[in-house]
Amino acid sequence: MPQLQDNQPPYFILNADYARAEAAESDIGQLIAGLQNGQLGYSLVFRYRQPAPWPWLPGRPRDLVGDRNERPITSVLRHVNP
Repeated sequence: MPQLQDNQPPYFILNADYARAEAAESDIGQLIAGLQNGQLGYSLVFRYRQPAPWPWLPGRPRDLVGDRNERPITSVLRHVNP
């Protein structure tokens, strides 16, 4: 949180899948909670959830066609090295 407070960007984009995958007690989890509850001075201005891109897939793999609200989070691309 110190980096966010030092830089004070005009906006912050939060990916919902990443946010749900982060442990609440971690530093990032506390940052996310502060953003979501308004304690860090930011408020929600836009929310968007893209519809499932391949709803016709056989077997309906939940990571590709589900609503991605399940817990525990089993897949995020956070640690992929581009």
